[in-house]
Amino acid sequence: MNTRERILRAAGECFAESGFDGASTRQIAERSGVNKALIHYHFKTKEELFFGVFDDYYRRLIGALVDSLELEGTFEQRFAALIDSYVAFLAANRDLGCVIQWEASGGKNIERVVAQMVPLFQRGIELIEERHPLTKEGDLAASQLLLSFYGMIVTYFVHTPLFERLLGIDPLSDDALQRRKTHLRRMLSITLQQLELRPPEPRAPSPSGTEEEPNR
Repeated sequence: MNTRERILRAAGECFAESGFDGASTRQIAERSGVNKALIHYHFKTKEELFFGVFDDYYRRLIGALVDSLELEGTFEQRFAALIDSYVAFLAANRDLGCVIQWEASGGKNIERVVAQMVPLFQRGIELIEERHPLTKEGDLAASQLLLSFYGMIVTYFVHTPLFERLLGIDPLSDDALQRRKTHLRRMLSITLQQLELRPPEPRAPSPSGTEEEPNR
């Protein structure tokens, strides 16, 4: 790990623990093992350092997800691998992930989240629609499927303290995470079975007597 990477990892830990305002350059310097002058050499301001952490988080996340999609195997196997990768990544980056999710929920850096996520989201839609044409429209549209699985995965980590009380276990234990991944893969299998069994939706006649496209 080079100096810049050490600074980014240390800054990520400090921002996760203390927030943007609470984290200081001194804390980041102590944790990374470099002096403050070297931090300012790589990042002129604390905001620039925060953006560096932000971009590094998404670079690593997107890399992990893209690697899963490019694996050999069936569509279901690749999608299951993507789910496993996402769960593993969020488990390993939970504190920083909560900071990122705060921004995604309407923080001042939401446009930065959008810029990172839109290309990946669109690629996911294309892959699903290519494999299952029925997902181009209707109640099983690819966009809705992606949102559903995104919610099932992200919510688990954002609300971990609540789920710990509800379930009476540590949601981040190896056993609990494995059960979560198994459940998600089962939900994926059920969804794909539904797509295979469902016939195309009939088009409703329009006032002009022609068929209308189903609602997307």
